[in-house]
Amino acid sequence: MRIELSGVAKKYQSDYIIQNFDYQFSSEETVGISGKNGSGKSTLIQLISSVLTPTAGKISYFLNDEEIPLEKAKYKIALCSPAMALIDHNTVAETIDFHFSFKEYLPNWNKEQLLQEAWLSSSQNKLVAELSSGMKQRLQLALAFFSNVNCLLLDEPTSNLDEKGINWFNRLIEKYKHNRLLIIASNEERDFTHCQTIITEQQFK
Repeated sequence: MRIELSGVAKKYQSDYIIQNFDYQFSSEETVGISGKNGSGKSTLIQLISSVLTPTAGKISYFLNDEEIPLEKAKYKIALCSPAMALIDHNTVAETIDFHFSFKEYLPNWNKEQLLQEAWLSSSQNKLVAELSSGMKQRLQLALAFFSNVNCLLLDEPTSNLDEKGINWFNRLIEKYKHNRLLIIASNEERDFTHCQTIITEQQFK
């Protein structure tokens, strides 16, 4: 998947968070978006995912060099972000079922395998509200990685993960990133280990 941003800007009230940003995200690339808290990196991720709409400019999506409409592109992208709150009164299993009513699993994957991979098998009947912050983070990452999509957008992916969880996240990238565009927004250097390119806040401010 290729994603092109042309003159993209986002304004809240009178303040521009993103200004006149041009960039082309290429298929199978791993790109980091770096910046301090409040710099706009999460806003940029949400613009790319279409959760937010640009104040100005255009975001275009391409599959096999053919432009596709936003309505189709949404199903080709998975977003993991603190801005995406899980529903507290749903169980883990219900959360997974709800997510995959909109997305397809990666080939040969299912709910039981996802639960096992994310170390959540014994917690599948727990309410999301009962999970630790690390368990919630693993659940969100697993939902993204095991969706059959062409682009993964990860915002602060290792927040709330301990060392074991961070190692697990890196293994996810090594095993399941192939043939997909991966964009990571973070202020943690450890999250950019696999990135070929880093976009800094000076480029989109």
